[in-house]
Amino acid sequence: MIQILLLNTLIILVSTFFYQFFWLDKRRTPATNHLLISFLASVTLVLCLTFPFRSQSGYIYDLRIIPLLISFFYGGYRSFLVVSAVYLAYRFYLGGVGFYSSTFIFILMLPITVNIALSYKKRTRKQKMMSGMALVFIWYLFVMAIKLYRDMIIVGSSELTISFWASIILINVITMWMTIYWIEGMIEKHKMAIEVQRGEKMSAMNQLAAALAHEVRNPLTAVHGFIQLLLKDEIPEERRNEYLQIMLHECNQVQAVITEYLSWAKPQMEETCQFDIGQLIDQSIHITTPYAQSNNVEIRSTIEPSLSFTSNPCKIKQCLINMMKNGIEAMKIGGLLQVNARKMDDYLVIEIIDTGVGMTQAELNRLGMPFYSTKEKGTGLGTMISYRIIEGVNGKINVKSEKGKGTCFTIFLPADSSSTRLTS
Repeated sequence: MIQILLLNTLIILVSTFFYQFFWLDKRRTPATNHLLISFLASVTLVLCLTFPFRSQSGYIYDLRIIPLLISFFYGGYRSFLVVSAVYLAYRFYLGGVGFYSSTFIFILMLPITVNIALSYKKRTRKQKMMSGMALVFIWYLFVMAIKLYRDMIIVGSSELTISFWASIILINVITMWMTIYWIEGMIEKHKMAIEVQRGEKMSAMNQLAAALAHEVRNPLTAVHGFIQLLLKDEIPEERRNEYLQIMLHECNQVQAVITEYLSWAKPQMEETCQFDIGQLIDQSIHITTPYAQSNNVEIRSTIEPSLSFTSNPCKIKQCLINMMKNGIEAMKIGGLLQVNARKMDDYLVIEIIDTGVGMTQAELNRLGMPFYSTKEKGTGLGTMISYRIIEGVNGKINVKSEKGKGTCFTIFLPADSSSTRLTS
């Protein structure tokens, strides 16, 4: 008997695990949650009724009450009505002398169950476990009373001993405690994960807002100061033109920061096409060559033929040019910028290697963050936008660097990319 009831306990705990796997770990909506609870509780209840302990008089004993109550506690009225209908229908299908007794006890316990369920969500975890255990205990007290009454009236004696009733009630109560404890633990963990995510998002927003304000405030402060100087009549005309040029430069700087920020913050779906990676790299090199020459940097490339990719070519080119310029600017006294492209397994791999100043591990960890740059006048948005573009096509960027020896940016693009991607 105990082995069969423990099998019911295992069925209930496995169902609880599926609840965590299919809902809590997948961030389902409340409506889907009700459907899932109804389904899992119904399946669990049917399995408990299918594998019960049968007494010689034809009565069956199992842990059916636990999924029935759990569906009410965590799924609400809708789930409880569905599971109750499944319970009564399947119990009628099984037949036997205990059907009418089971239905009578169900109706008898319904007001108590509804009363406890109404305030269940407002209770603490300990109170929920105590309520569930008490309800199961009361339920089986009614079962025991009716069974003993029928045995004494019809048979004149009971086939079941006190140790049997103690075992079945104890297993039901402990299983109910374990189930509620596990579910409450999962829900608490789920809520904590949401809070952590919310906190991380708020922290990122605060950092972004502070960095953006800092980047905009500095040029505006300069413009404000020069405007005050221009209001003075004694400023020479040549000085005025100089101040106006500086103010225009600072205003352009503000506009550039805002434009780069908006291009990162507002992703949009764009039409894409298939293009050759090698040709796109050649175009990017052609655009950056004058800049490289002015910085005494030589650009070399090694590109495998027939590397096709489907995406927005303008965005990929923007990413490549950003990274090439970063590599050129990292070589303050000139050097070599090597660009390689090849296919490796399921990826198209693009390497941009410079012989510049390199970065420390701390600098690498902050790479791609908004407004972080190793350059004196950089905003960091170009690198951040590049990361955003590559992530938008389900790619990734790996960076290896050593201080004083240079940096290698490796871009991995999926070889079997789809025709439409999210780009920045």
